[in-house]
Amino acid sequence: GEGKESEKTSKSKTKEAKISSPTELALVFSRLREELPAFFQRGHDVDLYSKNVVFENGLVWSSFTTRGRLPYRMQLTLFRWAARLRFGMPTMDILKATKQTTESSIHVRWRVGGKRRRSTWDGYSVFEVGGDGLIERHRLSRVVPTRDKVELKSKL
Repeated sequence: GEGKESEKTSKSKTKEAKISSPTELALVFSRLREELPAFFQRGHDVDLYSKNVVFENGLVWSSFTTRGRLPYRMQLTLFRWAARLRFGMPTMDILKATKQTTESSIHVRWRVGGKRRRSTWDGYSVFEVGGDGLIERHRLSRVVPTRDKVELKSKL
């Protein structure tokens, strides 16, 4: 009787705790705004992430998913090294960052570039923040910037 009721109560509290509070979301948002621009200079603080963080890397192949802080850290290290090989001294610019309180997520549009190449890597990250105030999922997508195209019409 009573054991089952308290078990149900704790399960419902766990479900409610999956969404971070607006204060926790604002704190993670603030930390990411500090961390991301310095990604290539000082690394990235993985303490912002859950021990079981899910990383959906859409930059490689169609999508590559890992679970856990260690595989996440390894993916970030590979990304950092690939950018260094391509750009020399890469930089990350945050083009836009927003927080979605109802979804308990942070959306970041970013660009990686450097002096060695004129091309850039453009991406979009969605960070889902759990009830414990830690990032539970990072979805990374490649963005292909569009240029305004001028259509030429021939006169008949």
